[in-house]
Amino acid sequence: MKIRNGFVSNSSSASFIIVSKENLDAAPLMHANEDDSWLEVEADDKTCYNRGNNCRLDTLCDKVKYLTILYAYHYQRDPRYFFLMDDLRNKFQKLCKKYGYSLYLHTPSLRGSVYDSKYDMETNTFKKCEPFVETYIESSTECMYVSEVVELIEAEDTTELESFLFNPHSFCILGGDEYYENAVLAYQARQGIDYPYRRISDDGGDFEADDPCPWKNGEPYGYSYHWGSKPPEPEEDDE
Repeated sequence: MKIRNGFVSNSSSASFIIVSKENLDAAPLMHANEDDSWLEVEADDKTCYNRGNNCRLDTLCDKVKYLTILYAYHYQRDPRYFFLMDDLRNKFQKLCKKYGYSLYLHTPSLRGSVYDSKYDMETNTFKKCEPFVETYIESSTECMYVSEVVELIEAEDTTELESFLFNPHSFCILGGDEYYENAVLAYQARQGIDYPYRRISDDGGDFEADDPCPWKNGEPYGYSYHWGSKPPEPEEDDE
């Protein structure tokens, strides 16, 4: 039986999203022109956003694809899947039209498998049961902020969603904290930010040494953390 709820590892996702808080009327928006006003985004594949995918997403197509796959991943076992993905497609197409784009969006295909047993936690064995269908998409992610992305997409006020999609100052950094290239991407991104923003991440955000630590019963962290503030140390060559 396949389990598609992420992965267990000593390392973790260091991915995050930056949503610029700049007023869209004053921001350097990505406007369509005669060459790129038609967009076709193919999210119907096996694209995975896991720790090994160290990269920066900052084009409109990449950001639409990222949000679409994370949204589909969140609802892959929901019986309303097709209705929800249709609503997502319509919402994105409407927003793109507002900014001069014509969007054709392929959403992830929903697959399914039939099972006749379930894992029993008490006995640590699989027990027979009535056959049932478990649905899933082929894409996966190790980002833990998927629910926050869903909230961003489903919010009635689309100000933040529009800022993420159409403001070039909004972007996403993907990867794992065990990769040197991820630290480089984060550091480079931090150096280019001189505007207000909201950061959606798994690390809980910046903190000072004397701030209360939630997993230490309110005791101080004992150290400070500011994402991307320190130049990454070059990796040592293996001998």
